[in-house]
Amino acid sequence: MFGISIVIPCKNEEKYISRCIDSLLRQEGTILDKEVIVVDNGSTDNTLRILENYGSEISYYVHPDLPIAGLRNFGVEKSTKEWIAFVDADVEVDRYWAKMLSQFLEDQVKKGVDAKKIITGSTCMVPDNPTWVEQIWYEQLMVRDASVTKYINSGNMILHRDLFNRLGGFDISYKTGEEEKLCENARVHHNAIIIKNHDIKAVHHGYPKSIAAFFQRMRWHGKGMSRYLLTPWKSKPLLLALYYLLLTAVFIGLILSFQHYLYLLLFFLLFQLGPAFLYAASRCRKRINQVFLLTILYFCFGWARALSIFDMMLQREVFQRK
Repeated sequence: MFGISIVIPCKNEEKYISRCIDSLLRQEGTILDKEVIVVDNGSTDNTLRILENYGSEISYYVHPDLPIAGLRNFGVEKSTKEWIAFVDADVEVDRYWAKMLSQFLEDQVKKGVDAKKIITGSTCMVPDNPTWVEQIWYEQLMVRDASVTKYINSGNMILHRDLFNRLGGFDISYKTGEEEKLCENARVHHNAIIIKNHDIKAVHHGYPKSIAAFFQRMRWHGKGMSRYLLTPWKSKPLLLALYYLLLTAVFIGLILSFQHYLYLLLFFLLFQLGPAFLYAASRCRKRINQVFLLTILYFCFGWARALSIFDMMLQREVFQRK
């Protein structure tokens, strides 16, 4: 038996929070010394009322002014167990989640691995009966996982308290992508080992279910690109966004100079969809139609990130005015 503190940041999660907490409280196959800590970001729906109904089964706190990285850090400050797990409020862990985690850590110790240096978890699965957007995007994530593992998404992440403390927690200056930074620091400065274990299963009910929702989510995630504005070559999403913006500027200039609009439009679409198609082809191992659908998503991804650049510029201007 090992002790684990499970930290859940949330805001207006009345739709999923009960499913998340129940899945953690009703683990099977192992005896788990656990505590569930929910840090709310100022919910205005029924989330707090739902949390109150759990009584002593969980602890919850309200911090409306903290970024999500700060919510997680605060949860760790209030925790007491040896291991720390971060689970998002719209994630439902498998009933054998703790059992598989325990077995995994035991196996690593038997292999002579220092478990305190491990960061583990898995890419969250899609729910039953997913939309094509959910399914196609999840499948390309699995292809990515098969080739490289540089970080664990904080929706289902586990690490030892000592490592978390040595890292100083999540960087609260990051609006998004804070788990990538934490894992990078762990690998580079503390020789941490990043191991994705898909037996530590969890389902993400909050994956975007439509193209519109996907676009908005990718645009929001794009705020994390701000740290690469001076070194854009370090961020593939930022390079793609800049490419789309530059190509559009060139296209507008050509439209104003030439009258062969149809040819210009065809070339514009070709150069717009080209990078998306190549990336989709590298991430798609199944049917041709999946390459087409993933190309659409990558095209939306690129333009969502392009608009994120304007969002960052606008936010900076508003901040400077204040």
